[in-house]
Amino acid sequence: MNITANPKQSSKRKHIYMWLMVLLTSTFLTISFIVPQSIMVNAFVTGPKIVFYLQMSILLLVTSVGLITNMIYIKAAKINLTDILIVVTLLYILIKQGLSQDDFFSDKLSNYICLTILYLILKTYVTTLNPKQLQQFVYYQILLTAVILLSSSLYGLFQLYDLVNPNDMFFKVTGQFKSPAPYANYLTALLPLTFATYLLYPQGSPHATIIKFISLSATLAGTLILPITYTRAAWFGTVAAALFIIFYKYQVFRFFTIRKTVFALGGLLFTGFLFLLALYHLKPKSADGRLLVWEISTDIIKQNTLTGIGYGNFESRYNTYQATYFAADNRDPQKIELADKVYYPYNIFIQIFTEQGIIGLALFIAILYSIFKQFYKNTFKVQSNAYFGVGVAASIIAIIICGQFSYPFDVLAVHIVFFINLALLSAFNDIEANQIHLKKFSKNFSLIIGILLFSGSITLFLKAKNKFNAYTTWKIYTNENQSSAKFSELYPSLKTDANFRAKYGKLLLDEKKYKEAISILGEANRYMSDPFICINLAEAYIAIKEYNKAEYFLILASNMIPNRLYSKYLLAKLYFNTKQIDKAKEVSQNILSTNPKIPSPAIKEMKDDIRRLIAHSSN
Repeated sequence: MNITANPKQSSKRKHIYMWLMVLLTSTFLTISFIVPQSIMVNAFVTGPKIVFYLQMSILLLVTSVGLITNMIYIKAAKINLTDILIVVTLLYILIKQGLSQDDFFSDKLSNYICLTILYLILKTYVTTLNPKQLQQFVYYQILLTAVILLSSSLYGLFQLYDLVNPNDMFFKVTGQFKSPAPYANYLTALLPLTFATYLLYPQGSPHATIIKFISLSATLAGTLILPITYTRAAWFGTVAAALFIIFYKYQVFRFFTIRKTVFALGGLLFTGFLFLLALYHLKPKSADGRLLVWEISTDIIKQNTLTGIGYGNFESRYNTYQATYFAADNRDPQKIELADKVYYPYNIFIQIFTEQGIIGLALFIAILYSIFKQFYKNTFKVQSNAYFGVGVAASIIAIIICGQFSYPFDVLAVHIVFFINLALLSAFNDIEANQIHLKKFSKNFSLIIGILLFSGSITLFLKAKNKFNAYTTWKIYTNENQSSAKFSELYPSLKTDANFRAKYGKLLLDEKKYKEAISILGEANRYMSDPFICINLAEAYIAIKEYNKAEYFLILASNMIPNRLYSKYLLAKLYFNTKQIDKAKEVSQNILSTNPKIPSPAIKEMKDDIRRLIAHSSN
């Protein structure tokens, strides 16, 4: 849809509205900087999420007020295939969610709904701009993006030289994130735009010196810190995006016949293979771990091929499938050694396939195909802002390539960049498109949309306020004597947070409220398949003498991460205590023959206790 300024509106109001849109779009890129660790639990996840809801609330409010007051109104529509596919994808996810037994509005689904709305509003707005307004929008957008990238890169450089403390004791450079991987994903998403601007921004254009200088500074700073993250996927994505920009700069695409394209793709694939081989040897165990995750993910796909396991459910289901995989006999000892808790599939196509099935994967591929097909058609048209379109397209490519070995869609800041870039590229593709006129319905339609957006704004504001109060209160409770009574007050607000449910369930277990603990931990297990949740469930069932269920959860926990000993130790003790000696000795032998990666006094104590129990059972 095309939101058009009211003809009676002054040019000053148009300029103010454009500035609001530029600032709002840019602030979405800054959510990862807002991490209130001192007042909020799990601040690196919850902080940006709450800020995102607030930003979306403001965006919806600004747009709705403009529509309701007739400062802007919907006059015509520019709808392309990409728009239709994105809306259809959201509808498909909502229908799938509605038919499942999962809570309808999970946090991840709420994020996806907001991202789709962000796409529609931003794309709609940009297509309404006249050439002069579009040039101003692009200029300020690039300027602010370059400043954000420069700030993030300098933050990492300051950590490298010990001027700023890292956010995790195990990593020296994490930027504004908890670990290096999401930081590298974020840098990779922003670098292509500044590099394209420096390389392609027309000489002689207004402010060319300033914007090229800032873009070059941001690009150099990001390029300097990116290798220090040791995130190979981000390196690969950045190189791919840079090659795309250079190819455009020197018009390599013009000379591609079918034959030359085949040879070029073959050469790129071979070069990419050599590059990947070199990266593999940098961290071979990490790469082997990803291969194991992909192998087990194929089991999820085989069993849920058509519609998947549900949006955002990889984290809650994968480890259960991993347990089934390792429950089989004669598994490779090297794979057993690689096993660990897994929350991401380390490949966005596998993630979409497992969660949304072949339908969701086909829709996602169709979105990428439609938007790049139209971009390719427009590539050689003379456009004053073509450099911006190339940079945005390169950023999408960087995220997709990086996402073959990492998890950019599980980093909210990067997912936002992806949707913003989709919206901007779709808008640029639509510059020459025909409009579908809606003049007969413009006033009523504008009013209805305005009211809906205003309602959405209020809903998101209240959601953000509720989450903020709940997570800050939880933080206060962590510094006090914790009790299940305190956590029960927060349960309505945080019941979709698996970590909260796991903690709440453990408190109930410690207070010997076993049936309540089983209920809460069982719900937590639906949101996050975690061996420690299974262990706590087993302990609760042991307390109420339901040994078969306790056995089930201990076996499940043991197979989730078969190289860990604690769940096997508890299982062996359960068998000894219930006089199942043959089973006890079998599990005990497995424990005594396992040599953990990192020896510890606790492991020695467990093995000594097992030897004592074996000796006692033989008497």
